[in-house]
Amino acid sequence: MPVEPNDDERFRIRVQRTVANYSDAITPALAAALHRLVQAGDHERAIAGLAETLVREHVHLQYTDAVEFRSLLNTAASHTPSHLRDLLLFNRPPDDGHVCYLPDGPAPAVAAAAMAAEFTVPPAAIATGVGDEYTGPKQPLVYLADTAGRPRVTVWAADEFFASRPGTTALTVATALCARLGCRALLDTYGMNPVEWMLVTPEGGRGMISELHEDELAPGQDWGVDLAYEPILGAPELRVVEDLPWWG
Repeated sequence: MPVEPNDDERFRIRVQRTVANYSDAITPALAAALHRLVQAGDHERAIAGLAETLVREHVHLQYTDAVEFRSLLNTAASHTPSHLRDLLLFNRPPDDGHVCYLPDGPAPAVAAAAMAAEFTVPPAAIATGVGDEYTGPKQPLVYLADTAGRPRVTVWAADEFFASRPGTTALTVATALCARLGCRALLDTYGMNPVEWMLVTPEGGRGMISELHEDELAPGQDWGVDLAYEPILGAPELRVVEDLPWWG
């Protein structure tokens, strides 16, 4: 029978595989330097170096890589700046203007007031939508919509919003809204699959989660969290599964 690799061996294989997967997305010189770190057994520096390179070059993560990459960086915490895990997913404004969902947040008008206060957006430049009712300018700087389904409020922002606020990303907006409104936010981005989200809490916590499948929902429930892939400050009720499935 084949011998199951231990944790150190798994980490080595996972880092080696991840570095190889992104070698074509970075310069040959940087790829070679990272491969040398892997060959020398310095896997923590290799994965941290790859993450820094992807952030600097604004390279999107490949489909479904978000959870795996954050897991590797958590293991390499001694070589990873605390903000790097977040920058890897949210290092520039969203391409389509979609910022976040507020699944249990306030009405759009309340969220709009928070956006105006936190980011100095003129109220006349903010639009809200509740069902079929739209209130605001034709080309708003910020749009908040209650779809009357799940999730409750969707937050959108125009390119001009981010262009006039350098360094602002979907994650910084969601973090500010959660702190001011006392609610949670859900974000999606490159590297996540359709049931994965970044959860942000009003306590300042954030981490990757997976949602329940339809057949796992309780009667009358249209959405719910299955598990978290890492401990999240402000969400102690979530089941945490840090040991990812092993694909040898």
